[in-house]
Amino acid sequence: MNSWDRNWKTAAKNIFEALRIIKGDRLTILYNPLPAGKEYLVNTLTKLAQQEEMPTKSIALTLDEDFKTDALETELIPFLEGTNKNQRKFFFTAAKNHFGPARRAVHKLVSVDPQKFHGYTISLPTDDADIITALAGTSPNWLWSRGEELSKTLSKATAIRITTKKGTDVSFNWDAKRRKYLISAGFPHTHEDHWDNLGGEVFTAPLHQTVNGKLVIDGATANIGLVDGTIVVDITNGKGKINRTESTASEKMLKEFEADLTIYPCACIVGEFGIGTTPNLKLRGELLNDEKVEGTIHLAFGDSYASDGSGGENDCDAHSDCMILEPTVDMTIDGKIARLMEAGIFL
Repeated sequence: MNSWDRNWKTAAKNIFEALRIIKGDRLTILYNPLPAGKEYLVNTLTKLAQQEEMPTKSIALTLDEDFKTDALETELIPFLEGTNKNQRKFFFTAAKNHFGPARRAVHKLVSVDPQKFHGYTISLPTDDADIITALAGTSPNWLWSRGEELSKTLSKATAIRITTKKGTDVSFNWDAKRRKYLISAGFPHTHEDHWDNLGGEVFTAPLHQTVNGKLVIDGATANIGLVDGTIVVDITNGKGKINRTESTASEKMLKEFEADLTIYPCACIVGEFGIGTTPNLKLRGELLNDEKVEGTIHLAFGDSYASDGSGGENDCDAHSDCMILEPTVDMTIDGKIARLMEAGIFL
């Protein structure tokens, strides 16, 4: 049986919920036809749209070096004629290895560029049916409510300490007057560029120069995937430096991660602290999934998402997420220590 041959009804329902689809909208489904089988998901989305009496168009895209958006734009113009940006909804799935520039060009055409369609898009850059099933298995409305609750709690804290049995011990300060916790729950309308993935997390920018300690990466990183051992990073005044003596990952992996930290001067600065809030996920080596896993936290070196409203000051063309397993997270609230999470379990 093809791995895509499964019941997609819950996933389709939650994709519609994330896109906030209402009467009068039009749904465009864009997908790379390889590997074979994505038609099962496409057909389920189409049937749900028909039940909602919504015009729907599905287009298979071959995203390679020769891909141009001209033909796609020409095909979409008559279908979307007479609509405004709020009525244009897109579902787009194509893995990162399907030629990144082509994927970005599609994003720009359908969502990012105000001079083009500027609609709202759920984008899932993966060919793994299990990842899409898991990410789309939880209601975006539920994830948003959970994110609001967690954000409200975290915003009371002036300091955070993260520890693990593997040796992570990192602390940083936080100031509600200078920073903000952001919520990701799969809603494109909450993003300036009009697109989002599925799944949930709460994230912010630490006060950069207050981040200190030892980070033991035992889960995954954005650019490498699952870690084969541990990558240890010493952090001093917000800047990370790999500790090869204490790391147990392969030399190849250490070189790749060190390259991520040193590609720009800003790439070694801790720019993000995030907590995954999506149940029933497990690490798979794909960032789309991994940073959303409930029971994990991630620190990222590089960009601090200032454009999204975090308040961070580290604008950088690099961003390396590092997932930490079974963390204990302590907050300082009104001078007292309050535990938010112990060994990866919310209290």
